Amino acid sequence: MSASNDGTGSASGHTENVLLVNLTIQNPSTGNVELALNDFAVVPVGGPYAYSWNDYDTSGLSQGNSLFWPVDAQNPNTNPVTILSGSSASGAVTVQVPSASRYEIVWGSPSSDQVAATFSPP
Repeated sequence: MSASNDGTGSASGHTENVLLVNLTIQNPSTGNVELALNDFAVVPVGGPYAYSWNDYDTSGLSQGNSLFWPVDAQNPNTNPVTILSGSSASGAVTVQVPSASRYEIVWGSPSSDQVAATFSPP
């Protein structure tokens, strides 16, 4: 997992960071897993935020590097990635997030969040 700056965006009148995050997601289960764009969020550690703007800024994404292609942030379930049993999927996503010194990648719904990774912005 790695992250790089990809500019800034705006939400509710606030300027936020846009990060290009490169992920490798492993499926250790015995069944296939479908992963959609809204199945995860990048949030500040300890912050009150429960979501991130995933792939709304597509400047750093292309068919060659995007985890979800073609990108359709307005319909996040449009292009799920199927990860076969015992396999992995790799690619980039952009996330628009408030400034923070550390972020968590959280999988699941707000009631069942599971922290998958923690990282510092570049």
